[in-house]
Amino acid sequence: MPRRPDNPTLRRAIITALPLLALSLFTCIGLLTMTSSSAAQTKLTWEWPAGRRTDRFLAVKLTRVAKEGGGLFGIRRSPSLADSLPDAKILEGSVMQGINTGEHVSLRAPGAELPRLAAGDRAAFGLVEDRICICVLQIPADITEDRLGAWLSRQSCGE
Repeated sequence: MPRRPDNPTLRRAIITALPLLALSLFTCIGLLTMTSSSAAQTKLTWEWPAGRRTDRFLAVKLTRVAKEGGGLFGIRRSPSLADSLPDAKILEGSVMQGINTGEHVSLRAPGAELPRLAAGDRAAFGLVEDRICICVLQIPADITEDRLGAWLSRQSCGE
């Protein structure tokens, strides 16, 4: 079997390019993962009530409740940014009832405006327009699925 000639320049080029290639590959995989997971979720937007009443409530079974990281150097927590929220929390879950049943939703909201919630809890997101949330209520444990619609119809917030 013939022996290939040893080319130090080619070897150095390959060794130099391998870390860059690996970094590019991991970045692409990360972007694809983030895009595919967020594409399946409906993002709701938080706004303070400002005298508005809810149009409807969305009953959500929470799968994740997390404190927002704040991004690089905590930049998302800067009060000078228009979309900054104090002590922001991320709520994710599945809609339990209505025409949106099974839909995955996420909400980024200020911690002070939220009841104490954890993954597995049920929450009612008070909506105005279509995807603007102005309040979050915890659904009591004693409210069964068949009584949930009646309970939601008696709730109000943002007045």
